[in-house]
Amino acid sequence: QALIVLAAWQLCGKGARSGSQARSAMLGPAKDKALLALQDGVGAVLALASSASERDCREAFAALRTGINRANAYKEAMLGFLSDVEEKQRMLSFTADIGSVTMYRSQAASVASALLSAPGWADEANEDIDLVTRLRSLSPQLAEALPEPRRPETIEPERTETEETRGPGSSRSPTSEGLPAEVSVAGEAWSATASSPERDQGAEDSATASSPARDQGAEDSPEVVEPSWAQQNLAESLGCVPATSQGSQSPDNETKETNRQLRSSFRAMEDIGYRVDNQDAAKDAFSKLSKAVNRAQCEHSRGRRQQSKPVSEDGTSPYETSGASSPSTAFVSQASRRASPVQDLPERLQGLTWDARMVLMFLFALHKARPPLRNRVLATSQVMIQIFPAICDAARSDPFITSWLRSPTKGTSDRATDAISYSLASGLRWAVWNVSWHWVNKQRGQLEDAAKDLDRFQQEEEKILGSEELPRSALELFLQAAWSAAQHTAQTRFPEQHKTRGIMGNLMGAMGFIPDAGPEKDRFTALMDQAEALEVMTKELSYNLRWMMWNLAWYAANRAKGMGHGSHASSSLITSEQHLGRCFRSGPRWRGVNLGGWFLLEPGPCTDFWTGLPPEAQACKCEWSCMEALGPVEAERRLAEHRRNYFCREDFARMRAAGITHVRLPFGYWCITGPCPGDPYVGPCLDELDSALDLIEAAGLMVVLDLHGPVGGISGEAPSGRIDSSWNPGRFDANATCQVLRIVAERYAGRFCVCGIGVANEPAPSFPADDLARYYLDAVRTIREAGMQAGQVAVLLPIFTELRAGSFKEIWEKHYAQFEDCVWEVHLYQCFGPVWNFLSAKQQFAWARKRSNLLEGLPSSCVSEWSLCLPAHNWQSRDEEAQRQVWLKFAETQLKAYESATHGWFFWTWKDSAHATWCMQQCLDDGLMQIEAQRT
Repeated sequence: QALIVLAAWQLCGKGARSGSQARSAMLGPAKDKALLALQDGVGAVLALASSASERDCREAFAALRTGINRANAYKEAMLGFLSDVEEKQRMLSFTADIGSVTMYRSQAASVASALLSAPGWADEANEDIDLVTRLRSLSPQLAEALPEPRRPETIEPERTETEETRGPGSSRSPTSEGLPAEVSVAGEAWSATASSPERDQGAEDSATASSPARDQGAEDSPEVVEPSWAQQNLAESLGCVPATSQGSQSPDNETKETNRQLRSSFRAMEDIGYRVDNQDAAKDAFSKLSKAVNRAQCEHSRGRRQQSKPVSEDGTSPYETSGASSPSTAFVSQASRRASPVQDLPERLQGLTWDARMVLMFLFALHKARPPLRNRVLATSQVMIQIFPAICDAARSDPFITSWLRSPTKGTSDRATDAISYSLASGLRWAVWNVSWHWVNKQRGQLEDAAKDLDRFQQEEEKILGSEELPRSALELFLQAAWSAAQHTAQTRFPEQHKTRGIMGNLMGAMGFIPDAGPEKDRFTALMDQAEALEVMTKELSYNLRWMMWNLAWYAANRAKGMGHGSHASSSLITSEQHLGRCFRSGPRWRGVNLGGWFLLEPGPCTDFWTGLPPEAQACKCEWSCMEALGPVEAERRLAEHRRNYFCREDFARMRAAGITHVRLPFGYWCITGPCPGDPYVGPCLDELDSALDLIEAAGLMVVLDLHGPVGGISGEAPSGRIDSSWNPGRFDANATCQVLRIVAERYAGRFCVCGIGVANEPAPSFPADDLARYYLDAVRTIREAGMQAGQVAVLLPIFTELRAGSFKEIWEKHYAQFEDCVWEVHLYQCFGPVWNFLSAKQQFAWARKRSNLLEGLPSSCVSEWSLCLPAHNWQSRDEEAQRQVWLKFAETQLKAYESATHGWFFWTWKDSAHATWCMQQCLDDGLMQIEAQRT
């Protein structure tokens, strides 16, 4: 076997190995396989040609990593077969070059550490000063392990002065010990393409020593440092061209090429917009951007080094003059007068419509929608923040971007992810569901149903194992854990020995008194611990996956058992759904405000509009009657101006400054399709709605589109568009309303700022829950078919008041599979109805605190409307400061309780000139409420 290996290596040209060296590797089956894998990796690296593609480089590096990981247990013999000094340096140089790319730095550092741990490698690496410098920049551990390189002192023939003749305080030659040698133009151009940000900021660059002729002013061409084969290969794969003696590019030409590539990548992103669900186009655009950013990073690094080179007024090095007393003084005085050669992003992209923030939002959307690209997207974003001030400013000013850039690495390794895609989370959910019912039916003796459930589980298993988001080893552990959880819960509720336990034993088992313990539970715990130990996900994500699977398995067992376990089953399913949501939603909760009175008129939110109407229209209390009073021509004129100007850029800037992250935009069906025959509404106004979303998106806010006024109305109140005491549920047209939702979903499915869509608002208490449920199911199906996918856009379904929460929880459980990524919304006011008039302020606060119990009992929840309005007796008899304290306490209590909502909250509303406690803008100005900093 050793001879076969030796012959194969000789025929492939991957480096000769002597027979004794090959035989020494054959020290046992495990060691043999490990060292052969290592030989494959080393051979793959050494076989790379200078024209190899980026893919070849990645594959060779992956093979090297695999071989080193497998052979790491045999350190003594690991690299004994590689004795050639040049080959050793090539291996280390290749690893250092790979590590110059930010996303591969940690992996390259681990490979370099393993290589340097082999006998003799560290000593021979120290012979190359530039190589040691590059290796030290990969990680703090390597910087500690390798001694700092010290360049040999060069004594120039013409300048033989010693320390005594020079005197204290005199400057030393740039080639003296402790100072970097003068860098040649070619060497400097290459070092930009192969250096990391840490090295750019602090490490000494590789250089050629200045020749005596050049020090004397001769015009001889400087020595050119040729890039190694690995440097050339890596530079070409990243789109960078290292300067060599043949055909080197000037800095201006390189900058032009970098700008061209950046513009090309931005155009590709503009063509896509935020439709990152087009996987091929999004991946291609990101690939272009990544290469262009790598070039810009090289240019940035080169510019920093050119700035840091000390230059005197006559263009010569200040160190060459005897009067320079301090290198740092010369650097500060001369470099501060030089303009930076590095352009910021807006200068490069003049004429393009996208700005810095839009680029970050594209990367944010791509990071959310394409988990396999998350690490690369995050690395590219961090590099752009380092080299482009405009990108840095945009990131600092945007809470979404800030939390996104911080959360993936918070308390974990660089490889860990804090969320998985909805498709993978849902796939794991259905795998647990099917295997749980398989075991339940198997324990009950229903073998035919058990076989069908097993088939469905195997189908989900195949889909899950085909995912690229997490390593296959982690996915296999999840599936094994799901099997163990299902087996444990089913055998606990339906033990095989139930026939032998007797009457009392069966009764105790039915009542749930059988201890929740067993080998399968222990196995489930061990498997989930193993998955967490892989460090491919955060502890929070591991926690949520664990309890999602465990509670879902208990749901099946309890639901099948029935009797006293029905309530346990519902509770388990709700808890499982809450953990499922946290698996794919990693951003901050919604902290929002309603934009009432903009696209659906109500007297309170648009008081300014109402006060400017003729007297007969001012008496109206809803949009329907107002439009009738104005007449079609005047109504259209006034509404066109109102819709264009009611909210402006400054309003959204104030929201952002106050800590608002989301807005809820109510609208009527007539804004989409125009009014139905006989309705006096004015519409459609899709262009105005598009402009509104542009303003919201430009401000960095997310939006929930809410259909307040469906066709036929969903109540006889003003929020539906018309006050009508004769309204009844039969007037509501579910089919026509679904068509309105289809148009909205098709039109705005590609808008990244749209994170949710509401199908109705405040359904009348007389509307039967079952009829509403049928409409909700049709609306969800319509929205998903129109392009708004689960995991990207949530569908909000109104419960309205807490009195109907129990009914809708039963409906949700009954149609569990059809409510994909849906949110149950409630409106929590404490001023409507006589009951509130009998509560003191203290009792009002206590009631607000109890609202958290309601929200925790829902599978998903959002408080879509709330305010600071209280009955007059709670505050009217107090002085001004006491009134302020009541409202401040009421706001603080509600905000704390609404943190229990899985999605968040929306205050009603931003503008209301007539009522201060309904106007968030005025509440913030008057200090009646404070929004705390966001928590992810």
